Amino acid sequence: MQVLYISQKPAFPIVDGGSFAINRLLLDLNELVDTEIDYLSITTKKHPISIDSIPPQIAKNITIHAVELDTSIKILPLLSSFFSALPYNLLRYKQKEFIGKIKELALSKNYNFILLDGFYTTAYLHELRTLTDAKIIYRSHNIENQIWSELAGITTNKWKRIFLNILAKKVKKYEGKIHEAVDTIAAICQTDADYFKSFAPSKVQVIPVSILPVKPATTITNNELCFIGNFNWFPNVEGISWFIDNVFSTLKNEYPNITLHIAGFGSRESLAAYNNKGIVIHGAIDDVPTFIKSHGIFISPIFYGSGIKIKVLEAMNASVPVVLSQKSAEGINFPNSSSFFITKEEAYTQLKKLLDNPTENDANRMLMSHIIKTQFTQDIVIDKLKSILHE
Repeated sequence: MQVLYISQKPAFPIVDGGSFAINRLLLDLNELVDTEIDYLSITTKKHPISIDSIPPQIAKNITIHAVELDTSIKILPLLSSFFSALPYNLLRYKQKEFIGKIKELALSKNYNFILLDGFYTTAYLHELRTLTDAKIIYRSHNIENQIWSELAGITTNKWKRIFLNILAKKVKKYEGKIHEAVDTIAAICQTDADYFKSFAPSKVQVIPVSILPVKPATTITNNELCFIGNFNWFPNVEGISWFIDNVFSTLKNEYPNITLHIAGFGSRESLAAYNNKGIVIHGAIDDVPTFIKSHGIFISPIFYGSGIKIKVLEAMNASVPVVLSQKSAEGINFPNSSSFFITKEEAYTQLKKLLDNPTENDANRMLMSHIIKTQFTQDIVIDKLKSILHE
């Protein structure tokens, strides 16, 4: 079986949740017997591919291609996008260099499947349909129009808000028609799958992100909380700011020695105003599991976005206590609503219970570990892939 796997950013190196999800699915696909894979990645100056970070065995088994694109915002294309069927964020990615590479690969092999990983890869659906009879799988990381609509909702600049609302509507219209050009939509979680099923119930399946086992935390540091995320993504900045102002400040009055550790790309710049007593901002780090296991209770106070939150899965996998907002818990099958919070009072109550009671800590950790083992293992994802590729 021959598969062309196209991703909107490189699988190597892993720099954020999106690249983590791409990396994992590519490696899971590589586990299938009798599968020959060509991997083609869009790269940019912001997200270059790192050949040195590719495991030797992967480089041996998978033929890797990469094309660097300039996806920076340009005024004239932006203005002309108002008259295009494609939303501007897709037009930025539709470039002749990448189309040329797709043609080269599509004409050189008789692919059975083409896997488009990420919304921006769908910019090339028309070309792929004219070049090949391969079945096309769209792997969705989130509901794209929801992100742009939420961003418009919190934007204070009037003209930017108008543009973002127009963009969100255009993306929603486009997203509602993707199913017409693909054979399967592989949603990253059930919440997103339910959205796509309203358009194409017979074409949608859920393929979660596989999480490989890591050595679990053996002890939990007292009076510490932690959060990690990419602070170029607005929900992370908004969420942790809300948490500090509405929850951590209250906790600090009752637990004077409590410390909140924050890490992630752009965290120092985005949260400079919060770098004070009780809050430690680490900036970008290399070893995510060690950071999570070293700083007590993991929190994720996210209120916007869609799809699964990769750092949440990594924390659950590390076997540390986890406290999540309802949005952070989306896409994970929790036993009941008491597993997440909606209000600042609920967040405070859940954290206080864990801070005061080691038994509650242990129960929380056991639940998180059980969920990972029953919903996000590599075996589960490989079985899902087999059901699509061998149907």
